[in-house]
Amino acid sequence: MSKLETRSKRFQIGDLVVKLSETKELYFRVVDIKEDIIKINAINLPISTYVKSNQISKANQNRVK
Repeated sequence: MSKLETRSKRFQIGDLVVKLSETKELYFRVVDIKEDIIKINAINLPISTYVKSNQISKANQNRVK
């Protein structure tokens, strides 16, 4: 299994993830996974985007309100 496959398999649809920006942490929900591209929807904002698995990490469920 390649490193890329290992990273992609860490995430599942429905996972809560965090994407770091220069100014704050943004929380998202994983909604689709296609090979090395993951679609995420923002929590509490009408935003969705596509990222690679190395751009996000799993979030602590207790930190999100």
